[in-house]
Amino acid sequence: MIGNNATIWDLPEVDLEEAAEQDAALPLATETGNFKLKISIVKEAMDGVNSNGEAIELITEDLSGLQGKLETLIGQLATQLDKDVQTRTEIEATDSNIFVRIEMTNIKTGHKETVVKEMPLASDTQAGGIDTVMYNAFVQMQADITEIYNSMQGMPKTAVVAGMAEDPSQSDITAAFTSAMGEEPNANDRLVNVDFNVEYIYSSEGVWSYLGRSAIGFATSQTDGIVKHSVIAGTVGYYVEGVGQVNGWDELVAAVGQNKTNMDWFLANNRLNAVTATTVIGIDNPRADINIPANTADCLTYFNTAVSRIPASGGKIVVLEGTYPISTCLEINNKTGLVIEGMGVGTKIVRTSPNDTTTSVNLSEILQASVICLNACDSCEVKNLKVDFQNTGAGNCYGISIYSSSNNTVTGNTCSNTATSTGACVGIQINSGSNNTVTGNTCSNTSTGNCYGIQINSGSNNTVTGNTCSNTATSTGNCYGISIYSSSNNNTVTGNTFAGKTANVTNTYVFDIPTGNNYNLVTNNNARNWTQYNATLLSGSNIGTPTTIAALRTGGVMGFNVI
Repeated sequence: MIGNNATIWDLPEVDLEEAAEQDAALPLATETGNFKLKISIVKEAMDGVNSNGEAIELITEDLSGLQGKLETLIGQLATQLDKDVQTRTEIEATDSNIFVRIEMTNIKTGHKETVVKEMPLASDTQAGGIDTVMYNAFVQMQADITEIYNSMQGMPKTAVVAGMAEDPSQSDITAAFTSAMGEEPNANDRLVNVDFNVEYIYSSEGVWSYLGRSAIGFATSQTDGIVKHSVIAGTVGYYVEGVGQVNGWDELVAAVGQNKTNMDWFLANNRLNAVTATTVIGIDNPRADINIPANTADCLTYFNTAVSRIPASGGKIVVLEGTYPISTCLEINNKTGLVIEGMGVGTKIVRTSPNDTTTSVNLSEILQASVICLNACDSCEVKNLKVDFQNTGAGNCYGISIYSSSNNTVTGNTCSNTATSTGACVGIQINSGSNNTVTGNTCSNTSTGNCYGIQINSGSNNTVTGNTCSNTATSTGNCYGISIYSSSNNNTVTGNTFAGKTANVTNTYVFDIPTGNNYNLVTNNNARNWTQYNATLLSGSNIGTPTTIAALRTGGVMGFNVI
């Protein structure tokens, strides 16, 4: 047999005959050398080769098979050696636990890895270590765990149980005790039936005996004790394991939660969008249908929501006390029978954005200038509001406007407007409207431009009565009590009080009714403090004495007005 990677021709030059006789051996085989074989065997092989060349082939086949077996063995050894073995173990303790550090080494690669394991603390269900707190407690008690455990064995235990009958059987009491304590009763163990406030004791013969009324007693407003059991859902049931139980508590919580879910859905999907005859708007008022958060900078969206909820047949929007800033005009479009009612001067709607438009001919321009505008409305009412527009822009400012609308009423409102530039200030305006009534309002306007208490533009058959208008033009602007112009006919102005003053003495008019406005009745009005400013009917036309009766254009009547 020849070693791996060796042939018979690698044999050293020796006298084979002599070596065979001496039974000498060749050197040990290595990775590149020959196997250690007896010379006698090699000699026989050489003789075989010399006598028969087939022996060489047989030797070659044997070497090939041996090489394959060696490779298989080497692979198996490599697999067996590729494993981690524990080579080192250390234990470390802190004040709260014990840690074990284990060093693992791979036999094949020599790679080392440390694993840290934490020992569990002892509990009522498993063995383990104890921390310093537990140790100190045992030291202070001067007792070890075994002694404590042994001393507890056989100690009487008391189970407090509810839901038992007044006269339970022996088996019922045992079952109740076992269920409450998690173990079978021992001698001197007790059970308290809280439903009937009675107590039982377990004898060494395994019999429960009635002791009488429980020494614990029921709880009162003055003393601690057992809470009496109740079977009514939502009430306190009984006292067990330190907790006052409530019968049906989970069901009660679930029901309340479901009701809240339903209410939230209703509020989000129905209430704010529902069509209703009356809607209440308030600020930080949970009782309001539309509750606007405090300090809201722009309330216009909330008002628009309220208007959208009013059905086609009409309804009311009640605005509670508070200041409601709006960025642009509150426009009421195509409504019939809608009432917007405030609480008087305590309900204040304030226009915050300026207007720079100085003309007010079409709807767009009127909306830019107004705080509230009724557009294409019929039989609507705006009442008991304080309307405020302090315009910092260069344009006009109007309190309440009625545009292309009929049969509407504006009553009991206070309109306070100020134009800081040369724009006109108007308390209440009717533009292209008929059969509207403006009554019982107070208008106070201040501007460096023109000031109008009430203005009717292209309107007919309207009634203006019982209003008080106070206007101040601080520069060269004109000051008007009431202005009726642009083909406004058959209007009635009666019982109003107009007061005004201007820096320009010649441009103060109690009544401004130019040519082309016919059949208007102006009577029983009080124009206070106007005489000192040359109160006039028309530009350049003196009214005269307080009792003057004069015609106001074609068919018009000027009744008794106090000037």
